[in-house]
Amino acid sequence: MGKTILVSSHILPELADICNKIGIIEKGRLLFDGDVESAIRQVRQRTVLSVQVGNGLNHMARDQIQSHADVATVEFKEDEDRLLVTLNDGVHDGSFIADLLVKNGFRLKTLKEEEIDLEDVFMGITKGITN
Repeated sequence: MGKTILVSSHILPELADICNKIGIIEKGRLLFDGDVESAIRQVRQRTVLSVQVGNGLNHMARDQIQSHADVATVEFKEDEDRLLVTLNDGVHDGSFIADLLVKNGFRLKTLKEEEIDLEDVFMGITKGITN
């Protein structure tokens, strides 16, 4: 309909449900103005995947995944019994992880991209801004 509604709020999870464009202002400075997807890409420039294998063998799967050329880092989240896999710059398809794990005898339970919300976006864009 060609209409714009301006909403100012600190309740970011609710805004994510109704907004397609956002502006982030800190100390009177407009730090970001654009669509939500662009903001997410600005904050998370690499693809991060959550991976979980069966039988509590995540620590062993970490070594298999870390050795792949497209993987930047693998972090074992012991309290959640899962791995956070960060892919290298320019790599967005992590489906090779499933193939790698299954070929090496692991039972894949979870492979999904880590979600990022507007709260994470806001914190990432505003970090380190002074004056």
